[in-house]
Amino acid sequence: MYISQSLDTLISKDNQKRKWWQSYRLVIIGISFILLALAIITTLALLLKCVVLVSIKPQTTIISTIVTSSITTTTVKQQNWINTDRMSNGRNFHTATLLNNGKVLVTGGLSSNPLNSAELYDPSRDIWTITSSMNFSRYHHTATLLENGKVLITGGNDDHNSINTTELYDPLTESWLTVSNMNNERIDHTASLLDNGKVLVTGGKSGNDYLNTAELYDPLTNNWIKTSSMNNARVEHTATLLKNGKILVTGGHNIQVLNSAELYDPFKGSWTITGKMINARYSHTASLLIDGKVLVTGGLNQNALNSAELYDPFTENWTSTTNMNSTRWYSTASLLNNGKVLITGGSNNEILNTVELYDPSKQTWTIINNMTNTRYSHTATILNNGNVLVMGGRNSSMALDTAELYSPL
Repeated sequence: MYISQSLDTLISKDNQKRKWWQSYRLVIIGISFILLALAIITTLALLLKCVVLVSIKPQTTIISTIVTSSITTTTVKQQNWINTDRMSNGRNFHTATLLNNGKVLVTGGLSSNPLNSAELYDPSRDIWTITSSMNFSRYHHTATLLENGKVLITGGNDDHNSINTTELYDPLTESWLTVSNMNNERIDHTASLLDNGKVLVTGGKSGNDYLNTAELYDPLTNNWIKTSSMNNARVEHTATLLKNGKILVTGGHNIQVLNSAELYDPFKGSWTITGKMINARYSHTASLLIDGKVLVTGGLNQNALNSAELYDPFTENWTSTTNMNSTRWYSTASLLNNGKVLITGGSNNEILNTVELYDPSKQTWTIINNMTNTRYSHTATILNNGNVLVMGGRNSSMALDTAELYSPL
């Protein structure tokens, strides 16, 4: 009996221990579930915070990053201009042509001496590479992209004389071919691709002579054909292909600064006088707008101009529009994909890095971020992605090899 009671006591104590352990185990499991739930909630909260931050992050361009010990601080700012790779040569009074493959061909220009070198900018890699040199050194020449993808180079100055030589660049072979000479030696002339595939060259200067002559290049024969002469001899003028297929020539100078304008009709091969500009000017810009009108800006007439005016091909009349914020000549004008016109750099009493945008719908000008470099006699080329590549030119002391990209916001 004693043994039986002792056994019952041991069994009772063992049962009590088991009940205690089972209760303790349930407490541990409960606490574990609570900690796990808190961890999951915390993780979800952090993830949600990141999603919200990403969704409200403004579109900005990073301009500097500062690293101190284990903390990285990034400064961000809205930015229009980005420096790109440098050209192999500083150059001004050169040409820049967007090729069908998306690259930009830059030719010739003036550094310490006239250049025959050429180079290519590749936007996809942001690099410049040297391509084969032209057969002739030249500046104040023209470059025209033909329908066959080749580039026609005409005239210019070899530092001794104006020249009439022409040559073709083939992007497939990266080589140059000399073709027939123009009928006239020319500098500061214009060259325009017509709807029929031919190239119209107008005016310019040969030695001391101001030219009113015009001629046509035929890519099928590689020959030049004289066409009727303009009504006025002119140099440092503009030529714009209108939507009706005619060429509008504006301003320039000969013995005097001109406000005259005239139209070339490729079907008739003839010139007609059209309405005069409000202001006489040369070394100005002319841009065909989306609505078919032509915006003329700046230029020189004793002093640099900030005036702008619009030509209407339907009425053949000129109307004033709002003045630019800066007077400028030897600037560039680029029609952006959004229909606005980007004006860069140029010169007045000083070399400019200022930039402004013209909005045709409001007829207003807006000052935007300055370029990195002051420059005039530079070029600006619209790339396939809508960005604008500005390159070369000159500042107060030297020809520039710098290039920078404008990205519309």
